[in-house]
Amino acid sequence: AAKARRERIDVADPAAPIFIGGTTVGLDNRDLQPGDKLHVVAIAIDDSPWRQSTISAEVVLRVPSLTEQRSLARSLADSLAARAAQMAQQEKRLQQNTADASRSRELKEGNKNGSQSNGAKAQQGKDKMSFAAAEKAKQLARDQQQLSSKVDSLRSGAKELEERLKNAGALDTALAARMRDVQKMLREAMSPEMQKQLQSLEKSTERLSGTEAQQSMEQLAAQQQQMRQQLEKSAEMLKRAALEGAMSTLRDDAKDLAKAEQQLADKMDGQKGNRAGQPQAGEKSGDKSQNGPAMDPKTLAERSRELEKEIEKLAKRLEDAGAKPGASKTKAAQPLVNQAADAMQRAAEKAADAAAKESAGAKGDAADAQPGAKPDPKMAAGAATQSGKDGEQQKGAQQGGSKDGPPTQSEKGESKDGQQGQPGGEQRSGGGGGSDARKASEAMDKAAKQLSSAREAQVDAWKTELSQQLDQSINETMQLARQQQQLEQKARQQGGTQGMQGEQGALQQGVQQAAARLEKAGRSSSLLSQRSQKAMADAQRQVSNATQQMGNSSQPGGAEASQSAMKDASEALNQALSSLVRDREKVNNAQSASGFTEMMEQLKQLAQQQGALNGQMQGLNLMPGGAQGQAARNQARVLARQQREVAKTLTDVSDADQTGRTDALAKEAQTLAQQMERS
Repeated sequence: AAKARRERIDVADPAAPIFIGGTTVGLDNRDLQPGDKLHVVAIAIDDSPWRQSTISAEVVLRVPSLTEQRSLARSLADSLAARAAQMAQQEKRLQQNTADASRSRELKEGNKNGSQSNGAKAQQGKDKMSFAAAEKAKQLARDQQQLSSKVDSLRSGAKELEERLKNAGALDTALAARMRDVQKMLREAMSPEMQKQLQSLEKSTERLSGTEAQQSMEQLAAQQQQMRQQLEKSAEMLKRAALEGAMSTLRDDAKDLAKAEQQLADKMDGQKGNRAGQPQAGEKSGDKSQNGPAMDPKTLAERSRELEKEIEKLAKRLEDAGAKPGASKTKAAQPLVNQAADAMQRAAEKAADAAAKESAGAKGDAADAQPGAKPDPKMAAGAATQSGKDGEQQKGAQQGGSKDGPPTQSEKGESKDGQQGQPGGEQRSGGGGGSDARKASEAMDKAAKQLSSAREAQVDAWKTELSQQLDQSINETMQLARQQQQLEQKARQQGGTQGMQGEQGALQQGVQQAAARLEKAGRSSSLLSQRSQKAMADAQRQVSNATQQMGNSSQPGGAEASQSAMKDASEALNQALSSLVRDREKVNNAQSASGFTEMMEQLKQLAQQQGALNGQMQGLNLMPGGAQGQAARNQARVLARQQREVAKTLTDVSDADQTGRTDALAKEAQTLAQQMERS
């Protein structure tokens, strides 16, 4: 254990008659380790000749151990996931209330009661909303603002969770990417458009304008739907992050316990004359392994029992979440932890028995050494002989102790013989507990590997699930695009859309179902790009527009408008299909379920390409005729095409970058390409 250090910090001038203020006790450069404590007291001394003083209550700041940090991270992750799911439900109800209010008749009934109470002529204008409707609209806006504040708090909590996972050593690249996805979704949940609609609704209610309030609430309901979808995505991402984090942190707990149990086994087997579980020379009670639990068999047994309970809870949570691969492998770790706990319990019991025997033996020796004790005549000669040997051994030990350096071989032999001469000497020191502690370490190490395998299997299963969902979406979108194209060709051949409304309606329903499945798949991974989801949403709007236009085909010019709308819908579906195919290729090549590793590698390659382009652009001035010469212009056009390719690739990569920086780089590269073409 580290030696305690004392430090005095003067916070006031002794010559000053009064002190008002405070001070900051910095924690930097103190080398505080997990489990360390910082004790702080304030001492006030007056300026009287007697130097009277008073001391405040002691404040103890304790650095959590890694095990405690992991437990705190797990608790926070579960809390955030539950809060996100609750907020998504609240937003869903709020959206429904807003939609219902936008269709209410009270928006245009007029403020009749208030007008009659004032004795004035009642307002009969259709555009005037009632006072009750205005107050209801204001309350809806206030509820939305309050929920938005909760979302901001949730985003701060997600950032705190990322820091806690990082401090606990459980934040790898895949989990880090997932946490960034969550923070971006929560940041975008309260969009500028929603804020604008809230302000518009507030103004319309102040003017009691029913028409404006109705439009504002309809648009607000649409924004609330988007916010609900973002919150649902965030809840799912946080749920999976919580499960991943739990598997990682419990695995690390098992690793630490296995290491501590192994160290305890070595200590118990290697002790010489010390009681099991007691500190040796140079050690202090309560010494810890590297950021691990105390080197005490009873404590390790208790920690193993606690870990077993946590693993049991995690297995049930995984099973309830439908994460079957992770649940089955996590369950397989539970009996291993139970074996480790049983073995450590046996080691603790043997250590306690050895300690009790040693204590009883020490008391017996003390009783024999009491003056006035009557000696046994039969043992007198043997006692004298033994006393002589002990005297010689003591003398030899004193001579050996006076030498500098290690003892000689003969001295080592005498020491060993002396230990063997004591009944149960080595057996008493270890009590046989070292073997049990080693068995516990081996079982706990297997449990740690099993938990690591559980996380890998579950992440792979989520990746496979995304691949299957993408395959289904690709096949459906391909078929829907083909059907829309066939309907458009049929309408052109027969010169109208008579008898095609049923087919178009069925196609629209198919597109809605495909978009819903794709939106659900996009909740869990950044490998499904925002571009694909936007393209599918655009295709859904185009197909809906084609269906509406088909209903107006009997009007003048309606047939041509229907055919044009169906063509636009077919093209939109093909664009969505193309984007989905690119995402499927990314999933095939991805090493993780998040796509973060692949994004970083692409950015590295793009940085090299951009650097080469910059060098070539600077070399245009050295060409014949300078930068304005014909050769330089031809080369600039070639470089512009390459720059556009870089911009296009950056745009693709930006889907996985939730910070928005890559998207800004893509726009900058696109602007640079345009400038190069004009040069």
